[in-house]
Amino acid sequence: SAVLAAGLVQQGVAGSLVSHAVIGRKLTPQGLRRRTKGMWGRQFAWMLLVFVVLVALGLVERRGYRKADAIVGTMPNLGEHVTRVMGRRRPTFCIPMGVDDRALSVSVPLPQQYIDENLPKGKFIVGYAGSMGISNALETLLRCAERMRDDPSVHFALTGSGALRPDYIERFGHLPNLSIAESVHRDQVPAFLSHC
Repeated sequence: SAVLAAGLVQQGVAGSLVSHAVIGRKLTPQGLRRRTKGMWGRQFAWMLLVFVVLVALGLVERRGYRKADAIVGTMPNLGEHVTRVMGRRRPTFCIPMGVDDRALSVSVPLPQQYIDENLPKGKFIVGYAGSMGISNALETLLRCAERMRDDPSVHFALTGSGALRPDYIERFGHLPNLSIAESVHRDQVPAFLSHC
């Protein structure tokens, strides 16, 4: 769709729409629909809006890379990405998201009651230990647990806290193959994961 919109802009078909957006007039899907009446309607309006937003974000990205003294991110291939976008190398540093191995070397056992309530014996346990927020994207894991609710050999165990924990308990807490437990202390995470 972006390629189509780009071709149309080059041909001048959508030039007035893009210039309309560039000079700062109100850019809304409704306004675009009115301006595209008789062309392709709502789909074209949305395609064009997406195209304009993507072009704008690309410009912001390139300007940020150009003005920065150094670029720091979590993408493993950040340097290659910046080189591809800019056409030249820029100073980049990757700080990978990961686990401190030293933290895993210290393990405090879990209370037996916690194990009995949340980590059933004789089952394959899919475990998660960490925050339960929007950026953790646990929805897919929980939907998987929902789809596998009738498989008695698999159990999903989550431990942690976060803004979405109450919502997850409300929506998925009824599943017989799922435990959403209270968070454990950092030193107990290795013990929790050893059951998974």
